[in-house]
Amino acid sequence: MSEPNPGLPEAPQPCQQQPGPQYPVPQQPGQQQPGAPWGAAPQPEAPWGAGPQPPAPWGGAPQPGAEQPPAPPWGETPWSGGVPPQYGYQVPPAAYPPPGYGSALYSDPLVTAPGEGYSGWAGRVFGIARRNWRRIVAVTLLMQVVPVVLTGVLSGSDQLKITTVTDADGVPHLNIDNLPRLLAIALVGGLIGAFLREVGTGAIVWSVTREAVGRPAPFGEALGYGFRNGPRLFGWGLLYGLLTALGVCACIVGMVYPAVAGCLYAPVALYQRGSNAIGTSFSMVNRSFWPSLGRMATVFAIAYAVESFLQVPALLVAQSSPMAANVLTVVFGLIVAPVSALIPLGSVVLFAELRARIYPLNSADLAAAL
Repeated sequence: MSEPNPGLPEAPQPCQQQPGPQYPVPQQPGQQQPGAPWGAAPQPEAPWGAGPQPPAPWGGAPQPGAEQPPAPPWGETPWSGGVPPQYGYQVPPAAYPPPGYGSALYSDPLVTAPGEGYSGWAGRVFGIARRNWRRIVAVTLLMQVVPVVLTGVLSGSDQLKITTVTDADGVPHLNIDNLPRLLAIALVGGLIGAFLREVGTGAIVWSVTREAVGRPAPFGEALGYGFRNGPRLFGWGLLYGLLTALGVCACIVGMVYPAVAGCLYAPVALYQRGSNAIGTSFSMVNRSFWPSLGRMATVFAIAYAVESFLQVPALLVAQSSPMAANVLTVVFGLIVAPVSALIPLGSVVLFAELRARIYPLNSADLAAAL
């Protein structure tokens, strides 16, 4: 018979039981259970109806009443079979995006979700321009070629210029004989140009909205939609221009506010038929004026910066060759026209963002409203 190892304590011997009735001895807290390894923590009694509990790790104990996951097969980790079991706090349904925003990362091509901010708006505007640049260029060139060419012809006509003449006494004065004719032609040309510009705006809005939902947008149907809605957009555009002109006469701040607050008149008139386009635009922008100002200032600055940059060569050439300056004016005007299409694109995406804060919507809702 071998001697016990002196380095390990001897296992406790079971008590000698006396004959008689046997009653279960209640287990005291902290008392070691029979058959457990020496030094192991006590195991709590399994709840009624629960299966056998797995052995506790060395020195630890499971939480009383908590169901433990089954032990993995030999050689596998608890998560090697796929997705780990879900424990702890679960995200409530109210924390997920509302219906209408779609799933995951708000991938709607027109509607900016409430957490994406300026980057979400800018990404959608330039993404729309990148995907639709061919039809945008075609629409803007077709709609602007008439007013641009008319402007170039009028600016080069000697019969419509106001010249300086000298009377018999040698005193110079302006010859305003052509002024009434010049004003009449400029007024008619300006109205025609404004109408065609609104027709182009309607065609662009229709095209990019249908493209966002994967529907075809033929060029002829886009122009037809623009001409059908052109008179309505033309009326609201005149009112918008009048308010902006009054703001210019007031002061710089007065110019900025109506230009920004009324910039949504086109999408409101197209997506919300029967509503007051100017009043609705003012009420929507006033709820988020400073974000709206930052967004629209971006597209206004790009359009006017390109126009100002291209006017410099025309002004330099005009001193030596007026005819060449007129040609450059027509060419540069046709270049600026597609760039200025960023303004209606920015207003469409801004309208969708502000409208979604009132009631959730997506691109399909906007396409159905057209």
